[in-house]
Order: sequence, then C-alpha cells, then structure tokens
Amino acid sequence: MAQGPSDGGDNVKVIVRCRPLIKKEVRDSEEIIVKTDSAMGSIQVTCPDHHVTNRTNPGEHNIPKQFTFDSVYGIGSKQMDIFTESVRPMIDSVLMGYNSTIFAYGQTGSGKTFTMSGNADVPEERGVIPNTFQYIFDHIAQQSEVTDPEAKKEYLVHASFLEIYNEDIRDLLCEAKDRHKLPLKQHPDKGVFVDGLSHHVVRNEAECEAIMRKGNSARTTAATSMNDVSSRSHSIFQISVESHSSINGQDHYAVGLLNLVDLAGSESQKKTGATGQRLVEANKINLSLTTLGIVIGKLVKGSPHIPYRNSPLTRLLQDSLGGNAKTLMVANVSPAESNYNETYGTLRYANQAKAIKNKPKINEDPKDAMLREMRDQIEMLRKQLEAAKGTATTTQAAAHAIESALSPGQAPVSLPSAVTASMDEAMVHQIKAQQELQAQLEAKSSAAKAAAEQVAEMESQLISMQGQMLNGQALMDETRRKDMKLRQAKAALVDKKRREDLLKRELIKREEEKELYKEEFASMQDELKARKRKNRRLEAQVQSMEDEMTQMRADNDEEKESYLSEFMEIHRELKRRAVVIAHFIPPAELARILQHTNWDSDIQEWYIDHGNLTGAALMAHRPGAQGGGEHPVSQFSRLGLQMDPDNPRHKERNVIGLGLDMPDGREGEGGDDGYDDMDY
Repeated sequence: MAQGPSDGGDNVKVIVRCRPLIKKEVRDSEEIIVKTDSAMGSIQVTCPDHHVTNRTNPGEHNIPKQFTFDSVYGIGSKQMDIFTESVRPMIDSVLMGYNSTIFAYGQTGSGKTFTMSGNADVPEERGVIPNTFQYIFDHIAQQSEVTDPEAKKEYLVHASFLEIYNEDIRDLLCEAKDRHKLPLKQHPDKGVFVDGLSHHVVRNEAECEAIMRKGNSARTTAATSMNDVSSRSHSIFQISVESHSSINGQDHYAVGLLNLVDLAGSESQKKTGATGQRLVEANKINLSLTTLGIVIGKLVKGSPHIPYRNSPLTRLLQDSLGGNAKTLMVANVSPAESNYNETYGTLRYANQAKAIKNKPKINEDPKDAMLREMRDQIEMLRKQLEAAKGTATTTQAAAHAIESALSPGQAPVSLPSAVTASMDEAMVHQIKAQQELQAQLEAKSSAAKAAAEQVAEMESQLISMQGQMLNGQALMDETRRKDMKLRQAKAALVDKKRREDLLKRELIKREEEKELYKEEFASMQDELKARKRKNRRLEAQVQSMEDEMTQMRADNDEEKESYLSEFMEIHRELKRRAVVIAHFIPPAELARILQHTNWDSDIQEWYIDHGNLTGAALMAHRPGAQGGGEHPVSQFSRLGLQMDPDNPRHKERNVIGLGLDMPDGREGEGGDDGYDDMDY
C-alpha cells in the first residue's frame, strides 16, 4: 500500500559539476570557457572566438550563456560536499520508503564515473556510491541507540548491479559464462523490473563495496582518443532498503529502492576516433541517450505519449522520469574550449530536465517485501526448532532410561545355540531381553544424535537469517560512533552554508526585482540611457537565442549523421541476411516461418511459436559425442576421415564446403597448349 504523492509532485533536481582541465588539455593550453558561482547556483559558458561564425566582430557579441540549477559545483569541488549537500537528501528519502534515482550525465571523459564511484581506497575521493553505502549503514547503526520501541526499526538491505551494453541488459554479478541478455518485464505492483537479475543481501558497507568492485571489474570499458578507460555501457547499481517497525502492535513495512546510474558518455566519432566495435558501441550509446533526450522533451511538453519503450534505458528509468521516484541528475561538464559544443549541449539538456515533475510516494506494506517473508520464515523456524528440541529431549530421556535398565558394565552377548540349549530358560530370556534393550538403546542414541544435529542445523540457519536483519547492534562500535559524529558535524556545516547560499540567492533575486520596477528618472537623458541599456540587454538575449538556434541545428545535424550511420549499418546487415535467406531458405518455408513469428513488447524482440522445439534449439541441448565431437560418428567414418579428410561423406556435418576453388592462373596464359605449367 502506498501513500499519496506529495503536494503537486516533485521536480527533478539538477546539479552541475565542472571537472578540472586534464593533462592533455593543459599541454594544449586550452582556454577555460566555464565560470561557476556555487552561491548563486549558476554557471556561464562562453563560446570561443574560433567557434563563432557569420559575425563581423565575434568578440563584441560573444556573450556568455548562463544557466541556473539547484546546485553548481566548480573545478575545486570536493566529493563529500556534493554528497552531503545534494545526494544525502535523496538517501534519506530511500530510508523513509521512497524510490530515488541519481544519474550522472555528460560527454565522454567529463568525470561521470569519478563522481559516481570515485576512488574507494582514498576517503577524500570516494564517490556517490561508496558514500551512500556508508551513510545507509550509519543510519542503521543508530537504531541500536533508539530507546522508544515504536521508533525502533529493523532493516534488510540487498543490492544488484547491471549494465546496458549495446542495448542488452546484463547482470554484472553473475559468472561470465552465465552473463546473457536479461529481459525487461512489467508488474502491476513492482513496475518495470529485470527478470532474472540476481539480488545479494548485504550486512555492512564492506560487503557492498565488494559487490561494487566485482561489478566494475566485469563492466565493459575501452580506450578512446578522449578517455583511456571509457565506459562502453550504462551501469545501474540498485540498493533496496526494507524496514519494519511495530506501531500499536501493528507491523509496518516500507521498501525504498535507490538507483545509482552511471551513463556512458555521449560521443562524437570525430573526437573519439572510434572505429569497428568501438564505433558500434558509440552508435548504441548515442541512440539510447537520444531516446532519453526525446523522453525528457516529451515530458516537458506534456505529450500524451512518452516513448519509454524505445530503449531499455528509458524503460528502466520510467519511474524516475515522471513517475514514482525522487530524481537527481548530475550533469558533468568539461571546462575546455575544445569541448564547448558538448558542454553547452549538456547544460541545455540539464536545463530542460528541471521541468520534469515526478509523483513520488512511500512504498508502504508491499506484498512482495523480502523482510516480511524473512520474518515469517524466522518465526516458522523458531517453532520448528522448539518442536525439534522437544523431540531431541524426549529421545535422549528414553535412551538414558534404557541405558539405566541395563546392568552397569555389562555388554550384550551373542551365545551359540549349543550353549543356550544347556542354560536355564530364565537366564536365556534375561540375555535376550538385554540384547533387545541394547538394540533399542542404539536406535534411540542414533535418533538422539540425528535430532541434535537437526537442532544445531536449524539454530545455525536461524542465526544466519537473523544476521541478515539489521537492527544496528552489530554495526555500532566506538570507532563508528566517533566517525559518525565527525561526519554529522561536517554535514551540519554544509547545511548551514547551503541555507546561507539560498538566503543570499533569494535576497539578490528580490533586489533585482525591486530594481526592475523602481525606475525613476531624473531627466530625459537618464531615461534614454536606461532604454539604451535595456536595448543592449535585449540584443544580447536575441544574440544568445540565435547562438542557441545555431547550436541546436549543429546538434541536429550531428544526430542525423549518427542516425544515418546507424541506418546504413542496419541496412547492410539486412541485405546480408536477405542474401542468406534467398539462397538457403525456400520461399514456402520462409512464408511458413514468418506466419509463426510474433513481437514481444516486453523484451522488444521477435520470437517464433514453439521455438524451443526447433532443430537449432534442440541441437543446443543435445549431448556431445565422445572425444569432444559435435555429433556421434561411427568407427568406419572415423577411419574414413583419417584416410580422406576432405571427403564430406565422413564428416560430422555432412555438408560440402561453400568456398570457391579459384584457379591459380587463367586459360590462355602459359605454353603452346594454352595451359600453365600447373599441377592439376
């Protein structure tokens, strides 16, 4: 059950971060074209003179383009400041039961991965993701100091890590041999989810960091001209935080899902020098980012149809863009003059995203909460354990009773029939009774041992399940307590500065409004000067809009070029497949196959009815032959293959090779007979 959304929804929060110049840009003496004002939340980007065209005096009209965002971080910004000021409120929402998404966007090499992941081994360089781990488990650790029973909570935290590579979704935490394409599905309660994605219960930040390292090592990266370690896929680290509290004797559950998204960078083929597979990857990256831009544009315009299904990325972010989530966009930009087009494009893109309105709501008492299921399992296990302990106690008591019935120090004996015949009947009866008691004792002892082992196994299972449910006691120690106080003190300072900046921003805004409406002129000359100033401002705005139109045309041309390249590649592939179909599949069979094809909108692929019964599908599950062969081969064929390897009669696949045997020369060249001196 979910609470209603907050009043009027919640706009997407957008922050901008500008990285420093990299070594190559410093060597090339690149000019810094970006100016940031963190207090005012504004950023200016100035077009370099050599980018300006069709102007008589470029320098005179080269007016900076200014944008205002929720927060702006300049070249000297620190990882922890960004987390404390902008990211922490999103994590607090997750701990309350909201869905939240934080995604980094920007051109390749703009610092997205550093912002999101950073360097986990250096505390000052830890990015959003590792700082999030620490903050979540600090919050859970504080539960050990809560005294009010109704305010005390239990938590269950689990994580998953996926990438979208060439529009295919893959689990980064499974083994490489099992890393295949995963389908997207939609559920009325869960929304869009990845079917088959692994989820791992985590108990502390160390386990989270181990998962992140494992996933990052499996993520697809490659070197380009702009970045030595360029991400070739979009990655999403998901953290689910489930909480349980008891209020007035009633159980209450809440589930918050956090998506930490590191988008691959938008690329220009001219700058990255991508070819071959890198170019294919770049086209796919740009295609998904373009779809994301289209979705954002449609949401801003209030279009009735939003094309979420056009890309796996937009489907996964469906709730984050106009849905049930709080969203923070981190726009990463480069300050170098050579990246003006990309920086300006990123800022325009981010400025557009500010207008998106989400409708977040707390996910209360969901039916599929793992924490609820685990608590039920623990309760059932406790009852089974009590019953097993009772059975074990009864069995042990029976064994002791039988043992005491036996004569101390006596052991049952097995006497020969000749001896028992000469013995007194009473004595024989006593010996047989003793043997029966000993057999019962062994059976009861064995049962008692099995019961004790079962109890021990159930206790171990119970401890393991209880260990996955976190109440803060195992996390809190003196070191964490001191570190938490230090982090909280730093956060308080950041909050104070943030409030001061907001007050300053509001004060300046009001002063500007006051000046706008308070134009008293002492003379006609003053009025003329004021009107000239206003005209210059309007001219600057017109020039800025013309520049923006020029930039938009350039961006559209670049997108068209990218689409054309993608189209030509797809067209060539279609032609090749058409050639194969035309030469190897009879028209009647092709028509029959097409008749049984259907489109699956969930996975965005065609499938064939009962495709699991086709020859190719059955062949994939057919066991191989001895010796590693693909098909069973008779002894006769093995011998024949050794004697004549080129004879198709003895091959596993009885198909003649399709390669053409081209002659080494041409007829009419060579000797008098018209033939070369070749061996035929």
